[in-house]
Amino acid sequence: MHVALVSFWFAEYCVLQANALAEHARVSLLFPTETLGDQRSRLSPRVEHIDVPHHGRWSPGYLMTIPRLARLIRRLNPDVIHTHSAGHSRLMLAMPLLRRFPLLLTVHDPTFHPGEEASRLSAWAHRLGRRRADHFTLHSESLCQTFHEVWGIDRERMTILAHGLLDYSHRHDPDLVPPARGHALLFGRLQAYKGIPVLIEAAARLRSAPPEFKIVIAGRGDDMTANRARIAELDLEDRIIFLERHIDEPLVDALHRHARVVVLPYLEASQSGPATTACAYGKPLIASRVGALPDIVREGETGLLVPPGDPDALAGALDRIATDDALAARLAEGSRRFGETHLSWDVLAPRHLEACERAIAARRRALGH
Repeated sequence: MHVALVSFWFAEYCVLQANALAEHARVSLLFPTETLGDQRSRLSPRVEHIDVPHHGRWSPGYLMTIPRLARLIRRLNPDVIHTHSAGHSRLMLAMPLLRRFPLLLTVHDPTFHPGEEASRLSAWAHRLGRRRADHFTLHSESLCQTFHEVWGIDRERMTILAHGLLDYSHRHDPDLVPPARGHALLFGRLQAYKGIPVLIEAAARLRSAPPEFKIVIAGRGDDMTANRARIAELDLEDRIIFLERHIDEPLVDALHRHARVVVLPYLEASQSGPATTACAYGKPLIASRVGALPDIVREGETGLLVPPGDPDALAGALDRIATDDALAARLAEGSRRFGETHLSWDVLAPRHLEACERAIAARRRALGH
Protein backbone atom coordinates (compact mmCIF):
# COMPACT_ATOMS: atom_id res chain seq x y z
CA MET A 1 0.00 0.00 0.00
CA HIS A 2 1.15 3.53 -0.79
CA VAL A 3 0.07 6.17 1.76
CA ALA A 4 0.41 9.89 1.03
CA LEU A 5 0.49 11.66 4.40
CA VAL A 6 -0.27 15.35 3.80
CA SER A 7 0.17 17.90 6.55
CA PHE A 8 1.28 21.48 7.18
CA TRP A 9 1.62 21.30 10.96
CA PHE A 10 2.25 18.96 13.93
CA ALA A 11 5.65 17.94 12.58
CA GLU A 12 6.67 15.61 15.40
CA TYR A 13 3.42 13.63 15.29
CA CYS A 14 3.55 13.24 11.51
CA VAL A 15 7.19 12.16 11.46
CA LEU A 16 6.67 9.50 14.13
CA GLN A 17 3.50 8.30 12.40
CA ALA A 18 5.18 8.18 8.98
CA ASN A 19 8.16 6.26 10.38
CA ALA A 20 5.91 3.60 11.92
CA LEU A 21 3.77 3.23 8.81
CA ALA A 22 6.88 2.93 6.64
CA GLU A 23 7.68 -0.38 8.33
CA HIS A 24 4.56 -1.82 6.69
CA ALA A 25 3.84 0.29 3.59
CA ARG A 26 5.28 2.82 1.18
CA VAL A 27 4.90 6.28 2.72
CA SER A 28 5.24 9.70 1.10
CA LEU A 29 5.21 12.60 3.57
CA LEU A 30 4.09 15.84 1.94
CA PHE A 31 5.15 18.46 4.46
CA PRO A 32 6.74 21.94 4.17
CA THR A 33 10.47 21.68 4.78
CA GLU A 34 10.55 25.04 6.52
CA THR A 35 8.06 23.94 9.19
CA LEU A 36 9.46 20.42 9.50
CA GLY A 37 12.54 21.92 11.15
CA ASP A 38 14.71 19.62 13.25
CA GLN A 39 12.17 16.81 12.94
CA ARG A 40 13.49 16.16 9.44
CA SER A 41 16.53 14.45 10.97
CA ARG A 42 14.20 11.96 12.67
CA LEU A 43 12.60 10.80 9.42
CA SER A 44 13.21 7.16 8.59
CA PRO A 45 15.09 6.59 5.32
CA ARG A 46 12.08 4.52 4.33
CA VAL A 47 9.91 7.68 4.24
CA GLU A 48 9.87 9.74 1.06
CA HIS A 49 9.74 13.40 2.08
CA ILE A 50 8.26 15.79 -0.48
CA ASP A 51 8.40 19.51 0.19
CA VAL A 52 5.20 21.44 -0.34
CA PRO A 53 5.11 25.25 -0.36
CA HIS A 54 3.97 26.92 2.81
CA HIS A 55 2.39 30.30 2.15
CA GLY A 56 0.47 32.44 4.60
CA ARG A 57 -3.29 32.20 4.33
CA TRP A 58 -3.65 35.64 2.79
CA SER A 59 -0.49 35.65 0.64
CA PRO A 60 -0.70 35.62 -3.19
CA GLY A 61 1.05 32.25 -3.30
CA TYR A 62 -1.56 30.55 -1.11
CA LEU A 63 -4.00 29.72 -3.90
CA MET A 64 -1.15 28.65 -6.18
CA THR A 65 -0.40 25.88 -3.68
CA ILE A 66 -3.66 24.10 -4.48
CA PRO A 67 -3.02 23.01 -8.12
CA ARG A 68 0.61 22.22 -7.30
CA LEU A 69 -0.48 20.01 -4.41
CA ALA A 70 -2.99 18.24 -6.65
CA ARG A 71 -0.32 17.66 -9.32
CA LEU A 72 2.09 16.26 -6.74
CA ILE A 73 -0.49 13.80 -5.45
CA ARG A 74 -1.60 12.72 -8.92
CA ARG A 75 2.03 12.11 -9.87
CA LEU A 76 2.57 10.03 -6.73
CA ASN A 77 -0.65 8.12 -7.43
CA PRO A 78 -1.04 6.84 -3.84
CA ASP A 79 -3.57 4.24 -2.79
CA VAL A 80 -4.86 6.57 -0.08
CA ILE A 81 -4.39 10.15 1.14
CA HIS A 82 -4.21 10.68 4.88
CA THR A 83 -4.37 14.00 6.69
CA HIS A 84 -5.08 15.35 10.16
CA SER A 85 -8.32 17.20 10.92
CA ALA A 86 -9.88 19.25 8.16
CA GLY A 87 -8.16 22.52 8.96
CA HIS A 88 -5.78 22.07 6.04
CA SER A 89 -7.84 24.16 3.71
CA ARG A 90 -5.22 23.79 0.95
CA LEU A 91 -5.76 20.05 0.75
CA MET A 92 -9.52 20.43 1.05
CA LEU A 93 -9.48 22.91 -1.83
CA ALA A 94 -7.44 20.43 -3.86
CA MET A 95 -9.70 17.43 -3.21
CA PRO A 96 -12.18 18.20 -6.07
CA LEU A 97 -9.17 17.68 -8.38
CA LEU A 98 -8.43 14.36 -6.63
CA ARG A 99 -11.86 12.77 -6.74
CA ARG A 100 -10.65 9.22 -7.37
CA PHE A 101 -8.29 9.13 -4.38
CA PRO A 102 -9.51 7.73 -1.03
CA LEU A 103 -9.21 10.18 1.87
CA LEU A 104 -8.58 9.09 5.46
CA LEU A 105 -9.08 11.93 7.95
CA THR A 106 -7.87 11.90 11.56
CA VAL A 107 -10.15 14.03 13.72
CA HIS A 108 -8.31 15.11 16.85
CA ASP A 109 -11.14 17.29 18.18
CA PRO A 110 -14.74 16.52 17.11
CA THR A 111 -15.75 20.05 18.18
CA PHE A 112 -13.85 23.23 18.92
CA HIS A 113 -12.75 23.79 22.50
CA PRO A 114 -14.54 26.46 24.54
CA GLY A 115 -12.95 29.83 23.86
CA GLU A 116 -11.64 28.76 20.45
CA GLU A 117 -13.08 30.55 17.47
CA ALA A 118 -12.81 29.03 14.02
CA SER A 119 -12.21 31.30 11.08
CA ARG A 120 -14.66 31.06 8.22
CA LEU A 121 -12.03 29.29 6.14
CA SER A 122 -11.27 26.78 8.91
CA ALA A 123 -14.96 26.09 9.57
CA TRP A 124 -15.54 25.59 5.85
CA ALA A 125 -12.56 23.24 5.59
CA HIS A 126 -13.89 21.15 8.48
CA ARG A 127 -17.30 20.90 6.80
CA LEU A 128 -15.76 19.88 3.49
CA GLY A 129 -13.53 17.35 5.21
CA ARG A 130 -16.50 15.71 6.91
CA ARG A 131 -18.28 15.45 3.55
CA ARG A 132 -15.33 14.30 1.48
CA ALA A 133 -13.51 11.88 3.81
CA ASP A 134 -14.09 8.21 3.08
CA HIS A 135 -13.15 7.11 6.60
CA PHE A 136 -12.17 8.74 9.89
CA THR A 137 -9.90 7.90 12.77
CA LEU A 138 -10.53 9.29 16.27
CA HIS A 139 -8.68 8.71 19.50
CA SER A 140 -11.36 7.05 21.65
CA GLU A 141 -14.87 5.62 21.69
CA SER A 142 -16.17 8.69 23.51
CA LEU A 143 -14.83 10.94 20.74
CA CYS A 144 -16.44 8.70 18.12
CA GLN A 145 -19.74 9.05 19.96
CA THR A 146 -19.42 12.83 20.07
CA PHE A 147 -18.53 12.94 16.38
CA HIS A 148 -21.63 10.91 15.59
CA GLU A 149 -23.95 12.92 17.83
CA VAL A 150 -22.77 16.36 16.71
CA TRP A 151 -22.22 15.77 13.00
CA GLY A 152 -24.29 12.69 12.22
CA ILE A 153 -21.37 10.63 10.90
CA ASP A 154 -22.11 6.90 10.98
CA ARG A 155 -20.06 5.00 13.55
CA GLU A 156 -19.16 2.44 10.86
CA ARG A 157 -17.11 5.13 9.12
CA MET A 158 -14.83 5.55 12.14
CA THR A 159 -11.84 3.63 13.50
CA ILE A 160 -10.42 4.20 16.97
CA LEU A 161 -6.73 5.04 16.71
CA ALA A 162 -5.08 6.22 19.91
CA HIS A 163 -2.92 9.34 20.05
CA GLY A 164 0.63 8.04 19.76
CA LEU A 165 3.45 8.77 22.19
CA LEU A 166 5.22 12.12 21.91
CA ASP A 167 8.74 11.66 23.26
CA TYR A 168 11.40 14.40 23.44
CA SER A 169 14.18 12.29 24.91
CA HIS A 170 16.15 12.46 21.64
CA ARG A 171 16.78 16.14 22.51
CA HIS A 172 18.16 15.38 25.97
CA ASP A 173 20.79 17.87 27.13
CA PRO A 174 22.61 16.53 30.22
CA ASP A 175 23.93 20.01 31.00
CA LEU A 176 20.50 21.64 31.09
CA VAL A 177 19.35 22.35 34.64
CA PRO A 178 15.52 22.53 34.89
CA PRO A 179 13.92 25.19 37.12
CA ALA A 180 12.59 22.48 39.48
CA ARG A 181 12.91 18.78 40.26
CA GLY A 182 10.26 16.43 41.54
CA HIS A 183 7.59 18.91 40.45
CA ALA A 184 4.03 18.78 39.14
CA LEU A 185 4.06 19.79 35.47
CA LEU A 186 1.38 21.35 33.30
CA PHE A 187 2.82 21.67 29.81
CA GLY A 188 1.38 22.71 26.45
CA ARG A 189 -0.77 25.41 24.96
CA LEU A 190 -2.05 27.61 27.77
CA GLN A 191 -5.72 28.07 26.99
CA ALA A 192 -8.87 28.68 28.99
CA TYR A 193 -10.10 25.09 28.90
CA LYS A 194 -6.83 23.81 30.44
CA GLY A 195 -8.06 24.81 33.92
CA ILE A 196 -5.03 26.81 34.99
CA PRO A 197 -7.05 28.87 37.55
CA VAL A 198 -8.18 25.58 39.13
CA LEU A 199 -4.55 24.47 39.46
CA ILE A 200 -3.63 27.80 41.08
CA GLU A 201 -6.45 27.48 43.60
CA ALA A 202 -5.42 23.89 44.28
CA ALA A 203 -1.86 25.03 44.99
CA ALA A 204 -3.22 27.26 47.75
CA ARG A 205 -5.00 24.27 49.30
CA LEU A 206 -2.03 21.90 49.50
CA ARG A 207 -1.65 20.52 53.00
CA SER A 208 0.98 17.79 53.15
CA ALA A 209 3.10 18.51 50.06
CA PRO A 210 6.53 19.77 51.16
CA PRO A 211 7.65 23.32 50.22
CA GLU A 212 10.11 21.95 47.65
CA PHE A 213 7.21 20.38 45.71
CA LYS A 214 6.80 22.99 42.97
CA ILE A 215 4.12 23.36 40.33
CA VAL A 216 5.54 24.25 36.91
CA ILE A 217 3.23 25.76 34.27
CA ALA A 218 5.06 25.85 30.95
CA GLY A 219 3.96 27.01 27.52
CA ARG A 220 2.27 29.91 25.82
CA GLY A 221 -1.18 30.76 24.55
CA ASP A 222 -3.85 32.91 26.15
CA ASP A 223 -3.02 36.02 28.16
CA MET A 224 -1.99 34.85 31.62
CA THR A 225 -2.11 38.29 33.31
CA ALA A 226 -5.10 37.38 35.51
CA ASN A 227 -3.50 34.08 36.51
CA ARG A 228 -0.25 35.78 37.44
CA ALA A 229 -2.18 38.31 39.52
CA ARG A 230 -3.98 35.50 41.35
CA ILE A 231 -0.68 33.76 42.09
CA ALA A 232 0.61 36.98 43.65
CA GLU A 233 -2.65 37.52 45.55
CA LEU A 234 -2.40 34.04 47.08
CA ASP A 235 1.31 34.49 47.79
CA LEU A 236 2.21 31.43 45.72
CA GLU A 237 5.31 32.75 43.95
CA ASP A 238 7.46 30.24 45.85
CA ARG A 239 5.16 27.33 44.97
CA ILE A 240 4.33 28.00 41.29
CA ILE A 241 6.94 28.47 38.57
CA PHE A 242 5.46 30.11 35.47
CA LEU A 243 7.35 29.62 32.18
CA GLU A 244 5.08 31.56 29.86
CA ARG A 245 7.01 31.28 26.61
CA HIS A 246 7.89 28.90 23.82
CA ILE A 247 9.50 25.83 25.43
CA ASP A 248 12.18 24.36 23.21
CA GLU A 249 12.54 20.60 23.03
CA PRO A 250 15.59 20.18 25.30
CA LEU A 251 13.70 22.01 28.07
CA VAL A 252 10.54 19.98 27.35
CA ASP A 253 12.65 16.87 27.87
CA ALA A 254 14.20 18.21 31.08
CA LEU A 255 10.86 19.27 32.55
CA HIS A 256 9.37 15.81 31.95
CA ARG A 257 12.49 13.87 32.88
CA HIS A 258 12.61 15.51 36.32
CA ALA A 259 8.85 15.80 36.98
CA ARG A 260 7.18 13.74 39.68
CA VAL A 261 3.72 14.01 38.10
CA VAL A 262 2.04 15.54 35.04
CA VAL A 263 -1.20 17.34 35.82
CA LEU A 264 -4.09 17.98 33.41
CA PRO A 265 -6.77 19.98 35.29
CA TYR A 266 -8.79 20.48 32.11
CA LEU A 267 -12.33 21.83 32.24
CA GLU A 268 -13.05 20.21 28.87
CA ALA A 269 -11.03 17.93 26.65
CA SER A 270 -11.09 15.61 23.68
CA GLN A 271 -7.64 14.00 23.85
CA SER A 272 -4.27 15.17 25.11
CA GLY A 273 -0.81 15.12 23.58
CA PRO A 274 0.74 16.05 26.96
CA ALA A 275 -0.84 12.93 28.46
CA THR A 276 0.93 10.73 25.92
CA THR A 277 4.20 12.54 26.61
CA ALA A 278 3.78 11.73 30.30
CA CYS A 279 3.42 8.04 29.39
CA ALA A 280 6.51 8.23 27.16
CA TYR A 281 8.49 9.36 30.20
CA GLY A 282 6.74 6.98 32.59
CA LYS A 283 5.22 9.74 34.72
CA PRO A 284 2.04 9.46 36.80
CA LEU A 285 -0.87 11.64 35.74
CA ILE A 286 -3.50 13.63 37.58
CA ALA A 287 -6.34 14.64 35.27
CA SER A 288 -9.92 15.81 35.21
CA ARG A 289 -12.52 13.22 34.37
CA VAL A 290 -13.46 14.79 31.02
CA GLY A 291 -13.42 13.76 27.38
CA ALA A 292 -11.09 10.91 26.50
CA LEU A 293 -8.63 11.62 29.32
CA PRO A 294 -9.87 8.63 31.40
CA ASP A 295 -8.84 6.38 28.49
CA ILE A 296 -5.21 7.19 29.31
CA VAL A 297 -5.44 8.31 32.94
CA ARG A 298 -6.78 5.12 34.47
CA GLU A 299 -7.62 5.52 38.13
CA GLY A 300 -5.07 3.78 40.33
CA GLU A 301 -3.25 2.34 37.32
CA THR A 302 -1.63 5.21 35.42
CA GLY A 303 -2.79 8.12 37.56
CA LEU A 304 -5.56 9.76 39.57
CA LEU A 305 -8.80 11.29 38.29
CA VAL A 306 -10.59 14.27 39.81
CA PRO A 307 -13.82 16.12 38.96
CA PRO A 308 -13.27 19.09 36.64
CA GLY A 309 -13.22 22.49 38.29
CA ASP A 310 -12.68 21.09 41.80
CA PRO A 311 -9.53 22.61 43.38
CA ASP A 312 -10.02 20.72 46.66
CA ALA A 313 -10.03 17.34 44.92
CA LEU A 314 -7.06 18.38 42.77
CA ALA A 315 -5.13 19.52 45.85
CA GLY A 316 -5.85 16.19 47.54
CA ALA A 317 -4.51 14.25 44.55
CA LEU A 318 -1.39 16.43 44.38
CA ASP A 319 -0.78 15.91 48.11
CA ARG A 320 -1.03 12.13 47.67
CA ILE A 321 1.45 12.01 44.80
CA ALA A 322 3.83 14.44 46.52
CA THR A 323 4.03 12.44 49.76
CA ASP A 324 3.44 8.78 48.87
CA ASP A 325 6.54 7.42 47.16
CA ALA A 326 5.09 3.94 46.74
CA LEU A 327 1.96 5.28 45.06
CA ALA A 328 3.98 7.55 42.78
CA ALA A 329 6.27 4.68 41.77
CA ARG A 330 3.37 2.30 41.09
CA LEU A 331 1.54 4.83 38.93
CA ALA A 332 4.75 5.72 37.11
CA GLU A 333 5.30 2.08 36.17
CA GLY A 334 1.67 1.79 35.07
CA SER A 335 2.01 4.90 32.90
CA ARG A 336 5.18 3.61 31.26
CA ARG A 337 3.66 0.18 30.62
CA PHE A 338 0.44 1.68 29.21
CA GLY A 339 2.47 3.78 26.78
CA GLU A 340 4.43 0.78 25.56
CA THR A 341 1.40 -1.47 25.09
CA HIS A 342 -1.32 0.96 23.94
CA LEU A 343 0.28 4.14 22.60
CA SER A 344 3.41 2.88 20.86
CA TRP A 345 3.56 3.88 17.19
CA ASP A 346 4.59 0.33 16.31
CA VAL A 347 1.41 -0.96 17.98
CA LEU A 348 -0.76 1.65 16.25
CA ALA A 349 0.61 1.27 12.69
CA PRO A 350 -1.29 -1.94 11.74
CA ARG A 351 -4.53 -0.42 13.06
CA HIS A 352 -3.82 2.68 10.98
CA LEU A 353 -3.40 0.59 7.83
CA GLU A 354 -6.71 -1.14 8.54
CA ALA A 355 -8.36 2.29 8.53
CA CYS A 356 -6.63 3.03 5.21
CA GLU A 357 -8.12 -0.17 3.75
CA ARG A 358 -11.59 0.92 4.90
CA ALA A 359 -11.12 4.31 3.23
CA ILE A 360 -10.06 2.61 0.00
CA ALA A 361 -13.08 0.29 0.05
CA ALA A 362 -15.44 3.21 0.75
CA ARG A 363 -14.04 5.26 -2.17
CA ARG A 364 -14.46 2.30 -4.51
CA ARG A 365 -18.10 2.03 -3.48
CA ALA A 366 -18.59 5.76 -3.95
CA LEU A 367 -17.18 5.59 -7.46
CA GLY A 368 -19.27 2.54 -8.32
CA HIS A 369 -16.31 0.17 -8.66
